[in-house]
Parts: sequence; C-alpha cells; structure tokens
Amino acid sequence: MLWLGSVLMGLAVTRAAANLAVARARRQGFEMYFRTSVRRFNVTRHEQFALDIVLRNRSDAALQLRDFQVLASPEVVMSAAIEQARIEASSSVELSLRGTALRVGRHAVHGLSLRVVHSLGAFESPLIFVNPIQIIAHPAITRQGVKASFGGLSRRPSDAERTGKMSGDSTEFRELRAYQPGDALRKIAWKASARRGNLLVRDEELMERQSLWVLLDASLELWAGELGKAPLDEGVDQVASVLHKYISLGDHVGLGVVAARVLAWIPPDTGAAHLARVNNALLKAAQHWDADRSGGDERDVARVVLEHMTRLDGQLDHRITPSQIEAIAQAATLLMKRFELEVPEVFAATSRERTLRQYASVFGLTAPSRLELERRLSDSQLLTAIERCVADRPTRIVVCSVEPGAQLLDGIVNLRRRLAHHRIKMSWLTIRIAAGLPSGNGLVQTVVNDAISWRTSAASPRLIARLKRLGIGIEQAPRARILPRRAESL
Repeated sequence: MLWLGSVLMGLAVTRAAANLAVARARRQGFEMYFRTSVRRFNVTRHEQFALDIVLRNRSDAALQLRDFQVLASPEVVMSAAIEQARIEASSSVELSLRGTALRVGRHAVHGLSLRVVHSLGAFESPLIFVNPIQIIAHPAITRQGVKASFGGLSRRPSDAERTGKMSGDSTEFRELRAYQPGDALRKIAWKASARRGNLLVRDEELMERQSLWVLLDASLELWAGELGKAPLDEGVDQVASVLHKYISLGDHVGLGVVAARVLAWIPPDTGAAHLARVNNALLKAAQHWDADRSGGDERDVARVVLEHMTRLDGQLDHRITPSQIEAIAQAATLLMKRFELEVPEVFAATSRERTLRQYASVFGLTAPSRLELERRLSDSQLLTAIERCVADRPTRIVVCSVEPGAQLLDGIVNLRRRLAHHRIKMSWLTIRIAAGLPSGNGLVQTVVNDAISWRTSAASPRLIARLKRLGIGIEQAPRARILPRRAESL
C-alpha cells in the first residue's frame, strides 16, 4: 500500500509540475499570432488558401508541441501542415494553416489548439489560442457561353460590341438603302450613288446594351444536404457566373435574392463596382442568423454569443450572466469594434437582438436550424419579383430555382401576354434538388438517395415541358470552374 501510494503521489506531483511549467511558460509569454495584421480575408469557394501563424516562446524552457488542431467554422475546413514541433527557449516557429471554404458567406478561423508535452513525456497539457480572423467566401465562377442579344429594346445606348434591331447613328455599317427625305447629307454614299445612278445612303445599326434581371431562389430547404454540395451551393455559383459574364460584356444587370421575403434587391447597373455589390448581395443567401431564417429566440442567441465571448475575454464570465441580454449586447459591440471585422446587415426585431445576431454572423458561429419550410412562401415572393422585373421592361429575366410549383406556373401564365408585348425573354436556370444527398455505403442510405433521385427525375420532364410551352428556355449550368480568386486580404 505504501508503494502504491508513493507511485500515485509521484504521478500527481509530476502532473502538477507539468501543468505548472506550461502555466509558467504561458505567463512569461507563450503566444500565437498571425503574420498579417488584417482580420479579413477574401477567398473563393473550394479554392485552397493559406494563413501563416507564428508560435513564440518567450519563456526560459523549451516546449514540445503536438496534436495541432485549427478551430474554425464548420463551413471552413482547416488543417495544420505539421504534426509536432519543438520550440526552444526565447525562440519562435512559423506554421502554415491551409484551408478550404465549402460554402459562401462569412466564416471565421477562431484559433489553434495543441498539446504541450512535458520534458519526461509522461503528461500532456492542452492549450487553446483564441485569435479570430474573418474568412469571406465568394462564389466560384463557372464557364458560361455567351448568347446573342435577344428580347425587347433596353433603351440604353452603349458602345459595347453588340448591335440592336433599329438603325441609328453608329459606326457599325448595316446596309445601303435609297435616300429618303430627312436623311443627313453626311450619310450619302457618293461613290455607290454614282455607280448605280440613284442617291443611296449608308444605314447604320444602333448599338445597345441588354438589360437583365437575375432572380435567385434562396429558400432554406435548398441548403439541405452535404455541406458544400447542397442545391443552393451550386445555385449561388451559377448566378455568380451569369452576373460576371454579362457585367463583363457591359450589360446592365440587376439581382434579386428571394426567399420567404426579399433578402437583397440590386437595381440594374454595370461596372466593377456593381459587380462587387452583387457579389456582396449573394452572401446574404447564406446568412442564417436572420431572425426569420434561424431557430431560437433572443435568449438562445445571447447564450451562444456569451459562450463565445468568454473565450475571447475571460473576465466576462464573472461580470455577465446569460439573463443580462442588454449587457451581453453591449459587450458584443465592443468586441466587434476591437477586432475590426466586416459587420453585415442582419434582420431582427430590435436593435439589441440585431447586435447579437450580427456578432454571431461575424464570427461564423453555427446557427440553430429552423424547422418551418418556406418553399411555398418563396414561390409567392418569386412571382412578385418577376412582376416587378417585368415593370422595368428588361430584355431578359433569368430565374435560378428548382422546378416551379403550380402556383408559380399559373402566375407566369398570367404574365405571358405582358412578356410577349414587351418582347422580354425569360429563361430558367435549374437547381438540382437532388444535389448534396449524403454519401454513404449503407443500404438504407442508398435506398433513400435512389428514391429521391428517381422521384425528382420523374417529375422534371413534365415541368420542363410545361415551361417550354410557355416560351421559357431551360438552361443547364456547367460544372467546370474558372477564374479562381486568389486569397487576398482587405
């Protein structure tokens, strides 16, 4: 018994000595920081990026480190390119953290966790370094074919290399025609008139831009499925590709992001600044911390925010309780100002709740799922958005959604005469509803996946045929990605 007691006492003393050595090293200056001073990084979905960090040991003892794990949002897969390292006294080591964003939106890399091995190798002490950095993931651009101009007149003259159906003053020659009273003398083709013996004038084509509206169905149900492969993951990339293609051609393009309510509405415009605006609006489709798009009330959000803030500032645990929602909101405001992160607009009933939800969105916290479906409400809002676009008289309307329901189809039938009167072309960019089904080798999972795929594939031909009878074209977006965005900071 004495021998066993001495062994247990030795283990306890050794463990206490290991923890004391790590605590002493941490107190003397064992820290982690990023090599860059900025707190925001722009990356592209599915493109690998890297974050360089430095582990500095200011103590007088060498430290053996192992089991590196990066703490990040679920939408960002991060890993350390090293399994173990040794830091000598008063020295530092540099590490490269590599990651991939699986979903568009605002996410965060919260910090790093590791284990410090005692010099004897008998005990390990866990350490967590909290140093958040915001990761803003943008859609991946896919290859899109360029279509000819079609539809009604946009009434927007342009110097782009695209001609309209009406003649006018331009540099693009159209044909020679007989002189008519009122034609300008400078348009007379004197040499051709002399050869034919009739007075001829040069007819030129009036160049114009297309005016497009792109509507995205961002219903919550479309986020269901495997992370990064859900239907709306592909839909956001498709819409971003369409926007990038036509804005680069000089067309006026507008964007509407629609769910149970209108999430974003950007009027038609062109240019690089407008492209940045529409890309930022697409991030709202992946924002799950809105009061009507996430589960949980204000108290639930305050509890999640307080739990995260205590890791950034340990003193908050002694001053604020979960019931003090106003104090939590004030502390959240101070922390957001301290880290200088990009704060998005969040829908909430009160300013206090809006602050809490903004904090959760900024730091990429996981939102509780909402159980209520909103596809029926989305169809109603989508029909209203189409009517709003028709009133603007564009040349084309592109709708990115799953196969429409009966209510939406009936509404489009009522708009058919107005579409034909204004010569507005309408096309449907389909989202695969069966995308993102969880992969697995189990029999049950295989049967469920096959049942869902067969059901959607059986219903799609009938709906597509009805859309074609209404004069709505069906587009299938390609999968290959181009134009990768390099990881850059703001």
